[in-house]
Amino acid sequence: MTGRATLRVLLMLSLIVSVHGAAKAQTVEPEAPATTPAAPAAEETRQPAQQVSPEGNAQDKESAASGQSTLPPVEVITENEPAAPPPKPKVQKKASKQTVPSKPRAAKSSTPPAQQTSVPSAAVSAPDTGGGGSSSSGGEANAFAPVKGYVATRSASGTKTDTPLSEIPQGITVVGREQMEDQGVESLQEAVRYSPSVVADLYGEDTRNDGFAIRGQEATEQFLDGMRRFYGNYLNAPRIEPYGLERIEILRGPSAMLYGQSGVGGTVNMVSKRPQDGFGGEIGVTYGSHDSKDVRFDVTGPATADGMWTYRLVGLGRDADTQVDFVPDDRLFLAPSLTFRPGVDTSFTLLGHVGRDRSGSTVQFLPHEGTLFAGPHGFIPVNRFVGEPDIDHYDADTWSVTLLADHKIDETWSVYQGLRYSHSDISYAQIFPYLPDRLEPFLDADRRTIGRDLSF
Repeated sequence: MTGRATLRVLLMLSLIVSVHGAAKAQTVEPEAPATTPAAPAAEETRQPAQQVSPEGNAQDKESAASGQSTLPPVEVITENEPAAPPPKPKVQKKASKQTVPSKPRAAKSSTPPAQQTSVPSAAVSAPDTGGGGSSSSGGEANAFAPVKGYVATRSASGTKTDTPLSEIPQGITVVGREQMEDQGVESLQEAVRYSPSVVADLYGEDTRNDGFAIRGQEATEQFLDGMRRFYGNYLNAPRIEPYGLERIEILRGPSAMLYGQSGVGGTVNMVSKRPQDGFGGEIGVTYGSHDSKDVRFDVTGPATADGMWTYRLVGLGRDADTQVDFVPDDRLFLAPSLTFRPGVDTSFTLLGHVGRDRSGSTVQFLPHEGTLFAGPHGFIPVNRFVGEPDIDHYDADTWSVTLLADHKIDETWSVYQGLRYSHSDISYAQIFPYLPDRLEPFLDADRRTIGRDLSF
């Protein structure tokens, strides 16, 4: 070997020996005792308390001599981490005795807990006594049943079928039996006074017939149970008795053409009282203004034990005067009805009506002077009668028979048919002022005498 190669070998051997010596020195060097770093200032430390004893001190010294840490474990809680609940200290029975207060006992009650007595609301709700059909929540059983409260939920006027009002795109107002009783109505025009788009008492107090306008157009045609009451002029349409009605429905707008020949402003459809499944009735006696006395009754219920036949009988008798002298308002009214229901989906209802009116005309057709504005002698008294008591009268004898048939085919289709035969005998005569010139109606300079005319 050359001198340069020998030198290279010696250098490599010395390098290996030096590295091996350094590694050996590192393994032999004793390890420094471990120290616990101090917790940061922003951190919170929690350390359980310990009891110091002589034996514990001796063990700590031996551990320190051996280089092992004797510090207790430290739990470090940072600001970003949620604090863990502290460990529950173990209670030693010999060291201390902890007394846990017992819960106070509730006083004994005869009523069992609420959760043991609660039952579904449907199990305790009273059954609906409407004329057939199941009642919707907060509404009536069908479009012909009594209205619960003032707000109806169903109607048969907008489509001539039993339909919820929320599904009818026409303007309809329903006046129910309860509202009519609270208003104390004695005529149809009194019942519709609070209906929107309706001007009631179009001719004032009138004992002959009811006058009102819907959306500015006079409603001369009236419908009862979906069919027209009478034909002819207004004199052949005596006032209907509101005590025999279950509801009054005002159909506003040109949709009234659904009933054929009717007013473009709207029309009125009335629903008669019909037999109910549950038994009920009332009888009443009233006395009012103008020496008005009447007796009324209404009774309904099942006619057979199985409920297949139901009946209703409504009647009224009135003897009364009016605000005008020599004009009475006497009436007799009777409305029997019978329903036959062979099945759940089929019903036949027979409605009868008999009426007898003995009255006159409270409309005296007085001149503007003395009524709308005062004349030289002031206002004309409201009770002024300008006719002849032996001539003036409005007597009406009416009767009708109505048959209603209804059959439900399925959830979508149903068949309804109504038939009516009616008869009316009207006798009317009145002497009223002759006013060719309404601005100058008087015949004398003293403005006290007017001419008269006869209508019959």
